[in-house]
Amino acid sequence: MQTAAVYARFSSDNQREASIDAQVRACEEYAAKNGLVIVKVYADRAKTGTSDKRPEFQQMIEDSSKKMWSTIIVHKLDRFSRDKYDSALYKRRLKKNKITLVSVLEKLDGSPESVIMESMLEGMAQYYSQNLAREVMKGMRETAYQCRHTGGTPPLGYNVDPATKKYVVNDTEAETVRLIFEMYLNGMGYGRIVDELKLRGMRTKKGQPFAKNSLHDILKNEKYAGVYVFNRSAEKDFEGRRNNHASKEEAHVIRIPGGIPPILDQQTFDSAQEKMKSNQRPDWDQVLVDIADYVRDYPITSKLAYDTARLCLIDTLGCGLEALQYPACKKLMGPVVPGTVVPNG
Repeated sequence: MQTAAVYARFSSDNQREASIDAQVRACEEYAAKNGLVIVKVYADRAKTGTSDKRPEFQQMIEDSSKKMWSTIIVHKLDRFSRDKYDSALYKRRLKKNKITLVSVLEKLDGSPESVIMESMLEGMAQYYSQNLAREVMKGMRETAYQCRHTGGTPPLGYNVDPATKKYVVNDTEAETVRLIFEMYLNGMGYGRIVDELKLRGMRTKKGQPFAKNSLHDILKNEKYAGVYVFNRSAEKDFEGRRNNHASKEEAHVIRIPGGIPPILDQQTFDSAQEKMKSNQRPDWDQVLVDIADYVRDYPITSKLAYDTARLCLIDTLGCGLEALQYPACKKLMGPVVPGTVVPNG
């Protein structure tokens, strides 16, 4: 008698634990009718099918090479994956390991017609997921225009009023936020600020010690100046990863000044942004462009000037135009190009 594994999954959209039980029960009935013995059940709870970042799913794929079972049973193909690329990739791996994937509700026998049907079902599953995400986003945007909380953990310094779903200031946490801005504007670096916060026993919203990355996010957060912001973070990449420091185009971001109670005055927040901008490292592509423009605008007429320019160009990524800080270089080569000097060259 052939052995089989069951894979069940539910996402967070109006589903619950009972969904897993119902899927497993249907798979057990299918196994009994088709002479299969279930030896393992893999179940991912509150995990979307649009990503393969599912612990039980990945364990099942890994186990497929160990000959523990010969068939995987799913209630529907969209439980396996709602991404066409992932579906094709992992089905290929299963096929390589001589594992058969079967669906309780979709009768696929490997014929040319069933291949077309399977592709259509996968496409419909992906459409359903993407359309659902679009509809959810539409509702969240309407919530955002009302300056209400759209989900997740509110930033440090704020709570959410359970009745109105609007942000309210958490006075204790707000003092931590003000202290962070004060220390930063007084010239303290991230490391010293983290040490000072630790010394005072201050913690993040989740009760963790502060880190440099968390300070960066706080110092950049427009909410502290009273600006309600929604949909700023860039989309996830094809592997499901998100760069929270990257932003979407302004046309997609909702910003409502005065939409949230401020913790800081505008001048304090703006001063912090100016300081952060001045501390940024130069764009090295732009540095090279500036050097080329400099050479074009200021003809080099002596060997010493030529050698200096050549060495600056060679060592640009190491020192920029640090050499131009020296009086002899300035005399021979003209004015320093703004923004191209890097300390400690």
